[in-house]
Amino acid sequence: RIRSEATAIEKGKAAYLEIYANLQQGKTRNKDCYTHCSCA
Repeated sequence: RIRSEATAIEKGKAAYLEIYANLQQGKTRNKDCYTHCSCA
């Protein structure tokens, strides 16, 4: 792969993991709200 492409993929992975972590935190904080909302 081209180096810049690989960098973009790494950045994308990092962003995804950050969003996922935030979702996990929100899930534990707002269990009721999250159960009725399938916006993951």
